[in-house]
Amino acid sequence: MCGTQIWWTTEVNIAFGRLEEGYENALKDYFKKQVQQLNALITMLIGKLSKGDRQKIMTICTIDVHARDVVTKLINQKVWDLDLYHLTFKTFMKTDNLPFHLIVILSSART
Repeated sequence: MCGTQIWWTTEVNIAFGRLEEGYENALKDYFKKQVQQLNALITMLIGKLSKGDRQKIMTICTIDVHARDVVTKLINQKVWDLDLYHLTFKTFMKTDNLPFHLIVILSSART
């Protein structure tokens, strides 16, 4: 799951880089790519999967839908600058200091 977020961050950074180079449709093209990727996940969900695999793909699909919605918001609000993106959405994972370590802490609370 973390891998999808890391890759999404990388692709959004690439899209902003293309915008800075003057390619005005960079975010719209990335949005189209996201829709294609979601369609591929949905096609997988229609097929025969184990319960665990189905749950994993459904989770990735949910995360990717939210990511697509963020890109939609960027397009609709005409955020064409990465600094404006940071101000608009407050959080962003930077991946330009590679290699990096990802630490995942899972907890379960019971009351």
